[in-house]
Amino acid sequence: MAAWIAERTPKVITAIGEKVSRALDYAMESRRMVIIDGLPRIGKSHAARHLCNLNPGRARYVECPATNDDFSFFRAVALSLGVSINLKSKAQELRSRIEETLQGGDLALVIDEAHYLWPQSHYRNTTPVRINWLMTALVNRGVAVTLVTTPQFFRSKEAIEKATCWAADQFIGRIGHYEKLPDALSSDDLHAVASSLLPDSNSDSVKALALYARSSGKYLGGMDAIAERARFICKGEGRQKIEFRDVRRAIQESVTPSDEALKAALAGADGQKRRRAASVVATPLQSAFQAPVSVAGIERHRPASACRRFWFTAATTFGIWFHQESKFMTLPDSLA
Repeated sequence: MAAWIAERTPKVITAIGEKVSRALDYAMESRRMVIIDGLPRIGKSHAARHLCNLNPGRARYVECPATNDDFSFFRAVALSLGVSINLKSKAQELRSRIEETLQGGDLALVIDEAHYLWPQSHYRNTTPVRINWLMTALVNRGVAVTLVTTPQFFRSKEAIEKATCWAADQFIGRIGHYEKLPDALSSDDLHAVASSLLPDSNSDSVKALALYARSSGKYLGGMDAIAERARFICKGEGRQKIEFRDVRRAIQESVTPSDEALKAALAGADGQKRRRAASVVATPLQSAFQAPVSVAGIERHRPASACRRFWFTAATTFGIWFHQESKFMTLPDSLA
């Protein structure tokens, strides 16, 4: 049991992790809905997941799926709660079991990637079914709900309000606390995270990781990428301890070129459109079958008039009919 707890205990608690912890504690104590809002890659999801793992009897962590169907959402919630589920289960059955579990106990629900709670298609008659279910089935029944999200959450809310007749007044009124996280970590926190990623490395390696995190758009994700690449390089050379040269090589030969290439690809995708198919002009293969008519130096085919085609067809048809009927006509004796 001690080893299990030590394995799941976070090695570093940053200032953002402390804010996430206090917000979760408030949600569980007040049994209200709390929103934790922060930029991507700053460690909020990591902190929320670890806190739920340390307190499985008080809170359960759910990563909201990026789908519109009810089954995938309720299946993710059911898996986090340990509710029985099989391939033949229906969304309505899962919803009833989830409501019985949460309404009849003291478990708090922590939903990460909460911006996926909003519908991914903005039609006129679209309603935020998942949001409405959270309000009516959980928050109104005293179930603690914490939404961990990015600023995309409120942009999606505004898009739904503009596209539909749904109003967010009741949802806003049920928010018990809104926690806005800092946009960046302090220098001490960055060094602490770097030390946890490379526990056996020297101070130069830790400093290199911290400096790279500040300059990279991936932020903590960039630190993790360097650590994994340095570990891969070290293992490839038959060593177990990561050295500064491994970190420097990972930055110079792998991670930095990869980030620059990705940046260029994203910039090209935003500023240019694919016009390869439109720029190719096919040469007609059977142009000699119709004789072109030259008009003012431009060769083009003269389309036949619809009226002219009609009268030509009518005259031809009448001539054929008259020729066939004349064979059986008997003329008077005076004309014969």
